[in-house]
Amino acid sequence: MKKTLWKYLSFSSLLLPATAISCNVREAVGNTTYIKTFNHENFVKRNFLINNVKRVENDYESLLHSPLIKWSFNGKARYDSINNQFYQATSKYLTFNLAQRLKLYLKNDVILEFSNDSVNSSTNFTNSKSGIEQVFNSNDNNINSPLFFNSLKDAWKVEFDLRFDLPYVNNKGEKVNLNVNENDYWTSLQSKWDEVRLLFNNYGLKEPEKTDFNQSVSFELSDKNSNDSIENFLLNEIPNNLIFNPLPSNYENLFNGEYGKKVNQVYFTSPYVLHSNEFNKQIYLKNLNFASKKFVENNFKLNKIVFNFNPVPLDETTYQLQALEGFKQNLISEVDTRYLNYSQLNEINNLPALFNVTFATNIDSKSNPMKYFWNLDYLKNSDDEFTKKILFGIENSNEDKDNYFNIKRFQFRNILISLINPYSLIKLLDKTQYWNSLFPQATKLDGNDVDNYRDKVLFNYLDEINEIWTLFLTKDSLNKVNSYQFKENYEANILDLKESLKTKNFETLKKEFIELLNYFYELYQLNSTLKLNIDIPIFSNENTKEKNLYNEIAKIINSIDSRLNVSFFFADKNDKTNIFKYSTFIFDNSNFSSILTNFLFNNNDLTLLNNLILFRKNINVFKSINSLESASKNLNYIFDILDKYFDSSFWNQIFTNNILNDYLNSHKLDLNELRKKIISDLQTWSVRQQLDFINAFDYFIGSFVTNESYVQTNIYNREIIQIHFEKPLNDLGYTQYEDIDVIS
Repeated sequence: MKKTLWKYLSFSSLLLPATAISCNVREAVGNTTYIKTFNHENFVKRNFLINNVKRVENDYESLLHSPLIKWSFNGKARYDSINNQFYQATSKYLTFNLAQRLKLYLKNDVILEFSNDSVNSSTNFTNSKSGIEQVFNSNDNNINSPLFFNSLKDAWKVEFDLRFDLPYVNNKGEKVNLNVNENDYWTSLQSKWDEVRLLFNNYGLKEPEKTDFNQSVSFELSDKNSNDSIENFLLNEIPNNLIFNPLPSNYENLFNGEYGKKVNQVYFTSPYVLHSNEFNKQIYLKNLNFASKKFVENNFKLNKIVFNFNPVPLDETTYQLQALEGFKQNLISEVDTRYLNYSQLNEINNLPALFNVTFATNIDSKSNPMKYFWNLDYLKNSDDEFTKKILFGIENSNEDKDNYFNIKRFQFRNILISLINPYSLIKLLDKTQYWNSLFPQATKLDGNDVDNYRDKVLFNYLDEINEIWTLFLTKDSLNKVNSYQFKENYEANILDLKESLKTKNFETLKKEFIELLNYFYELYQLNSTLKLNIDIPIFSNENTKEKNLYNEIAKIINSIDSRLNVSFFFADKNDKTNIFKYSTFIFDNSNFSSILTNFLFNNNDLTLLNNLILFRKNINVFKSINSLESASKNLNYIFDILDKYFDSSFWNQIFTNNILNDYLNSHKLDLNELRKKIISDLQTWSVRQQLDFINAFDYFIGSFVTNESYVQTNIYNREIIQIHFEKPLNDLGYTQYEDIDVIS
């Protein structure tokens, strides 16, 4: 096998030391060492505490995360591209991690104890659509038993007993004479108390108290007799939320108050410890004192994980070449094929077994699929007064955003994001269909008449959701184009990239757009030679395919009028200085009412609440336009609810977290109780009202199709993995390195 591999090496001597090219390179690196390379800097610098109210999002968090129980995955998923299904699936099951047993307290006063997690994880599943199949155990005291999952629906309390002798270790994996105890979970929750209260409220849970962590770790519903259950909380939050990692009760006194500031001043309970952290490299070591002796004694698990970073990112061509050549020489263990060029992909496709093509997914149905938002704080970050005036209505240093929903300004933004055929964009990025909503595809409609509907999930209304609305003010018409029309336009121009990328009715939109430009140039008395600069960020790693595609899109838009100077550039998702910002909302459950409430009252981002406030200032203008009257009324549903709890002063502010908290405190309003009431009110709407609101909300807020906005049903990334590793598929959206097996 090794000899065969070297046939396909090329230009390696230009990129890597000649001594690396040898038949012994695998042994030199080590079969149990896993190496990944990132074409960006190491973002982990001075804060090594992961205790936050958020789901695991990246490799660093995944490696240091150690929950009470977790979802485990075993076996490589193998895909049949001809029949579009998996002929071998990954097994999924629950395992105890830092907990050794749990008790469920049922509403009928029965108490059930579960202390076993064994399953036959090597079960051979064939003809699997998803590539992941959950396995069960018929033993009634097993957390993978049907009894356990059925009982969750009637449970009002869960109680975890920790394993005995759970040592904290340092960055060398050495015990530090300190064990995990129940109170360490209370300490973790206390460290982010406001966010914790919100999280627990979302699930109808009682706020934690110190006594809940005396001899066990327990969580319970605020009302034992309510219709709520702890099922979603137990299966989704406890395994995946970073706040459920222990934090030493005396951490504030450790290392002279510097706990967590350096890699040698933090303790670990995870399967792997962060041994060293440099600007260009991280090294993780297997924790030989980890809670699970089964993991520690398993010689077929990774002993060492190395992440290499490029502090100064390489140009894409060089990075692609180094990545694949490094893989061929076993200097890199894993490469995401999305970042390879066409000829490299052809080489891999011709030899999939040799490259050990493996499927991975980063699908997350618990967050908003459309994450690009108009950045209302653009004023603070830009000196381009003209762009701020036209797009945001901001005059000079005046931060008043009331003009944001001026009807002509709204139409300008609406047309700008509607000029490109969304179906073509997604197809040219090798996806099947676009998704045109802020709401996840798995959103469960929960209107008062939902039982009368066969289709209760938003994805089933794909055709309606994927209508793109564009306002033609000169005709007072709201143009609606569906995905079938976009598809026809794409297929009719499939040999002409430029024409296929143009939206349907492009020429009509072009005329309307030019009239708007004329209006704004006249309004601000601008010279016609002055360019309108619109720099649009693409929040992803730079790659040739997207770069070329967006360059073509820029040409199309700029061809409309010589005054336009639109460009696209690749940006970091944390960069909040552009006309668009990247925002992720995490949802604790998939009900419409809960998702919308989370959108509006989110501790991390109040963008959507502020959008509604600004829209309301201009709602009468929108209602007066015949073509927008219906959509405006549909959005107005939410104001009817919010007016029950907020006075008129609420609608005269632009909120930050501090301003919102001050408002709530001054009006003696409890946000957690408020959220409950709003959720209950939203559930009084009919399903039709909920659907109409979603359509109006997406339109007025300005959601639009981007490189990420595609239907995510059974969409998988492909990776190439060294042949001596077996990496399972999972549905978590991140890699669990402890699930990777060494097979030779």
